Parts: sequence; structure tokens; C-alpha cells
Amino acid sequence: MQSSAWLKVLATLVGLFCFAAAAMAMVPQSRLDAETWTSIRVEPGDTLYDLAHRFDPADDYRVVVQSILQANHLPSAQIYPGQTLWVPVHSR
Repeated sequence: MQSSAWLKVLATLVGLFCFAAAAMAMVPQSRLDAETWTSIRVEPGDTLYDLAHRFDPADDYRVVVQSILQANHLPSAQIYPGQTLWVPVHSR
């Protein structure tokens, strides 16, 4: 390969790296390291956003929702009455 072709490849890789870094910065971080978790039973009308606000109102609800999704191995934010979930509890 000529040097101009290597430069194009390098520039493409740098661009992809920058794009990935920017995308990761926009994803909410998880609170899986929360000190206190509690087990709850989902009631009719509950949403993950409601639970996030109820149990950890001081944190960004998006971060708490992401933590609940990960801790409970949920594929989506769809939850059902009677379901048991682990949720982080605000302890600051």
C-alpha cells in the first residue's frame, strides 16, 4: 500500500474511534455498584421510570433505569404486575 492509502485507513480508524467515544459518552452509566438494593414486586401501573424516581429520586432516572434493566437482565423496559425486580435504593 502506498502512504496515501495508509493515511486514509488511519484517518478512517481515528474517525470511527472518535464516533464510538462520543456515542459512549451519551449512554447513561449504570449504578450496578450501588451499595443498597431492594427487591420489589411490580404493581399494576408501575413503570421502570416510576420505580427509578421512587427508590432513587436524587439520581438521573435514566441511569437508575439502566441499572434496573442490567441487574434484572431485562431485554426492554416492559415490566409486568407481580414481577419481582431488584432496584437500587438512594443511600447518599
